[in-house]
Amino acid sequence: MSVLFALLPQGKALDELLGENPAVLAAASAASLRRYPQASDSRHAFSLVRDGRDRNATRWLRGVVLAVAGGAGLGAAVNAVLSVGFGMFSGLSSIAIPLGFALGAFLGAFTAAMTGTHCARHDLRPLLREVQSGDVLLQWQAGDRSLLQAIRSRCVQASVACVLLD
Repeated sequence: MSVLFALLPQGKALDELLGENPAVLAAASAASLRRYPQASDSRHAFSLVRDGRDRNATRWLRGVVLAVAGGAGLGAAVNAVLSVGFGMFSGLSSIAIPLGFALGAFLGAFTAAMTGTHCARHDLRPLLREVQSGDVLLQWQAGDRSLLQAIRSRCVQASVACVLLD
């Protein structure tokens, strides 16, 4: 599935961007369009993409793995210090450390699930850094890459920043 992201500048309408070329209009109507809310700056655009939790625009697996691994390591370390240094768990570190590891991994996964670990794809980040006040991020998705190529060529012709991802 191919995806095209474009930044619609403030004051410019979508119809104005697409123009009157029948091939571009047909491609735009065949592709599904997602329109993000208006962004006030680049940081706001990053947060809109992250909060949207769109599979095409974000990645989440690395954050979940880091949260689970970090929680497991921290839990095991805390229980090791408590059992060896302070005699908790009757000094049975062979029980305390695996318990801390399991509990920490659970809490890390729970935290990741509740707060979300989504971040913008690396391919999309340069486009999001170009956001000016009032810009709107547009996303077209289609199974046929040639449809998105037609829209992309129109965006380039209109001097609108865009990126085509596979």
